[in-house]
Amino acid sequence: MLTTHHEIINEKTYAYFNQAILESQFYLPMTFEQFKYLSQTHYVMIHVTDDQIQGLLMGSFKDNACYIAYLLGTKAAQYALLNDLEYQLRTTSIKTLWWSYNNPIKVPFYTNPPHIHFNAQGVLKDSPIESLLLSSGYQIYATMDTYEVDLTSFQKNDYLAEKTIHLKQLGIEFVVLNECTKSVDDFLQLLPNPAFVDVIRHGIAASKPILFVMYNGSIMGFTGPISVDTDGRGVFGGIEILDALQGYGAGKLLFFKLLQTFKDMGATYVTLFTGQNNPAKHIYMAAGCQITHTFYLMKKELYR
Repeated sequence: MLTTHHEIINEKTYAYFNQAILESQFYLPMTFEQFKYLSQTHYVMIHVTDDQIQGLLMGSFKDNACYIAYLLGTKAAQYALLNDLEYQLRTTSIKTLWWSYNNPIKVPFYTNPPHIHFNAQGVLKDSPIESLLLSSGYQIYATMDTYEVDLTSFQKNDYLAEKTIHLKQLGIEFVVLNECTKSVDDFLQLLPNPAFVDVIRHGIAASKPILFVMYNGSIMGFTGPISVDTDGRGVFGGIEILDALQGYGAGKLLFFKLLQTFKDMGATYVTLFTGQNNPAKHIYMAAGCQITHTFYLMKKELYR
């Protein structure tokens, strides 16, 4: 039997969810209030056999797509939940099922316990769910790597000093801002990634520092907003260098300055992710980042 929505927002369902999360040793558990909020604001299904919960699916809807965040339980229950999800969506405007970092539900997981990253990027490579989805008609869309760097061993003072002087001679400087200026507004008009525009606006609204790259008086790159979580993780929303500033090494220096800023603020580690074929991975590796996990972005088109 499959049950959905308001019928399952209870302690029994929460207990099943958290037990499955703990057994996975991968996802982070959540409080009942957190679970209740996600259940009420997104989409939850459970699979019940003989009055016992055997599986749970949680997802969200955005832009004519369904983003699956959690799929827990026995293999049979997972198949049943996926099939019933497709059945329930057959008369809706939803056209695609996704496992992706774009999910409105952010799924925190352990990188090197107790260290965490705030958002699983899709389906863990070589996991049982990967095999299940491939056999259910899902396709791999892209490959993402999760990185972690230990800031306690980050030592790049000589490089930071020498490269900063060199780029300053070329008219490239780095400034920290936490307020909106005309230069920031001009930069936002040039940013090709609307998600990063939102990240900067929200960071400024929260008065969080953002590290910008200036070239002859104009902002040409950013990283941030910058903060440190309670467990010592350095948190930032994005990093971007405009094409006009490529080739000077400004992107590498920007990332190194970000890590040094985190270390100065008391952070002990940083996590991030990027596409496996993104050239920026060479910068991350040069800074001492290590790959902890590889994820597949997977999707399935729903044909009427």
